[in-house]
Amino acid sequence: MPISLTVDQVAILREAILRREVRIRPDSGPTAGNLRWAFEVQIGLGLRLGEVLGLRNADVDFEAGRVSVSGTLVDDEVWRVVRQSELKSRDQARIIEAPRFVLAALAEARSTRESLTDRLPIAPALQSRAGTWIAPRNLRRAFRHLRSDSELIEALRATGIEPDRLTHHVLRRTAATLLGCTAAVGPLRATRQHDHLRDRHRRNRRHRPDRREHAVAPRRLQARGIRRINARD
Repeated sequence: MPISLTVDQVAILREAILRREVRIRPDSGPTAGNLRWAFEVQIGLGLRLGEVLGLRNADVDFEAGRVSVSGTLVDDEVWRVVRQSELKSRDQARIIEAPRFVLAALAEARSTRESLTDRLPIAPALQSRAGTWIAPRNLRRAFRHLRSDSELIEALRATGIEPDRLTHHVLRRTAATLLGCTAAVGPLRATRQHDHLRDRHRRNRRHRPDRREHAVAPRRLQARGIRRINARD
């Protein structure tokens, strides 16, 4: 059965990610924070990992406190990571009000950039050491390795969850729970975000969705404070 993490479990996972970051920083430099930054964005916005890593500098509006989701990362036929401006379904392009901890993570990531090229609007919001897109498979591997952390295993078991149940899908499901307990947003916004994720899941489960449902979807999202945008670069 799918699960979501509690606030205490999220705190335990954050500590494990920080331990890993300190350990690899001498070799990885500024990019040592990539797993932590991606983790904060995923649990804060409920995005797929490819959507998190597909965010560009232009997609993050720090003044308005919003993040635009209009693309995702995929592997092409020769296993190169490319950004495609199409999401899993056409009606998933959206603008989301971001909690403060998400904006802080993205701001910290941007502060590590020294090159003007890395700060261009079309540049990745989260970058590899070479300033390119981060392969989702690499971050998934880092997350799997994290689950072998002995302190994490012990701490999570004490809260009733086995580390091998930690997946990026669980992090996405945790978003609504965490938002409801975060001072950055109120219960109403958390409910709207949860409703958006729930409705999207229901639409994806339908093999033959009613076209009228798609026709009214943009208005429904707008009423919840999440506006549809065109999926384009």
